[in-house]
Amino acid sequence: AAAILKLQERYKLNIEDPISKFLPKDSPYWGGKMPAWADKVTLKQILNHTSGIAEYVMKLPLDLQDSHKNINAKILQFAAMHEPAFTPGEKFQYNNTGYVIAGVIIEEISQQKLAKFFQTEFFDPLGMKNTAMASLNTAFEYQSGKLARMYPSRYVVIPGQQPQYTPIDKKIMLPPFADGGVMSCAEDMMKWLYALFEEGKVLTQESLKLMTTKYVKSGERYGDESFYGLGTFINKANGKTIYGHGGNAVAIRGEFNYIPDIKAAIAIISNIMVHIPEQIRDKVDLTLPHNQIDIHFFNEGIIDTLTRF
Repeated sequence: AAAILKLQERYKLNIEDPISKFLPKDSPYWGGKMPAWADKVTLKQILNHTSGIAEYVMKLPLDLQDSHKNINAKILQFAAMHEPAFTPGEKFQYNNTGYVIAGVIIEEISQQKLAKFFQTEFFDPLGMKNTAMASLNTAFEYQSGKLARMYPSRYVVIPGQQPQYTPIDKKIMLPPFADGGVMSCAEDMMKWLYALFEEGKVLTQESLKLMTTKYVKSGERYGDESFYGLGTFINKANGKTIYGHGGNAVAIRGEFNYIPDIKAAIAIISNIMVHIPEQIRDKVDLTLPHNQIDIHFFNEGIIDTLTRF
C-alpha cells in the first residue's frame, strides 16, 4: 500500500483509477481475456479490500519452481474467470488476490521487480538490514528443507496444562509476493512503524492521511469497531487510536501496531499456531493464562496496558 501511494506522490498513478488503466486488455497477465470487472474495480478498492474479486489462496495450486510472471498471470486469470462476490466498494472482505494485482501494477509502472522496488525505496533507506522479500528459490529451498538452519522451525500447538508442540509440514507454502513474502525481524519492523507513522520517512502527510482514513468497517477488535484504511487497520482501545496489521500463514504469525497518542510501536513475531481439535474444543478455556499461547492474547495485553496511560 505504501508503494502504491509512493507512486501516486510521483504522479505515476491515481488510486481512483480502474485496474484496466494499468493492466489493459492486451496485458499478457490476462491471457487475452480481461474481465469486465477490471473496468470497475479501482486501485483504492484493491488496497482497502472492498473489491470482492475471487480469492486465490487455498483454491489455486501453484508451483514455486515456476516464474513469478507465470504465477502472477495464473492468479490474475483465475480471478478473471469469476465475477466479484459483491458490488465493488460495498463491503470489506480481506483479499490476497487484490494485493497480487497491486504488486503487478507496481512492477509495471516502476519497471522494477517488486523485491528491488521495496529494497531501494524502503528497506535500504530506513536501515532495515535484516529485511527483504523472499525469492521463489528461497521459498522452494525452505519448503524442501534445505534452509532448516537459517530459519526457525514452525509448530502447531494444542493448548493445555502441558501444551503439545508439533513441527508442521513445510509443504504448505505460498509464492512470496505483494500479498505476503517479506522476511523481517521485530527490530526492523519497529523501524518501519516509526518511519511510517511518526518520522515521515516513508510517505508524505497527505499520503499517510489517505492510508489512515476509515474507508470501511472491518469487524471488531479490542472491544470496539475496527475499520480499514489502505493496507492498515484502524482500531481503538481505551479511547486511543491504533494503526496496525496482523499477518499469518501456517505457523507464521505477526502483529504490528502503532499508537500515535503515546508514540508507541509494537512488533511481535511468532513461529507457532494454536490448533484446538474439534473433540476438545468445548473443554479448552481460553480465559485461562496457560491456554493463551497465541500472540493474539499477548498483543491484546500489551495494547490494553499501553492505552491505559
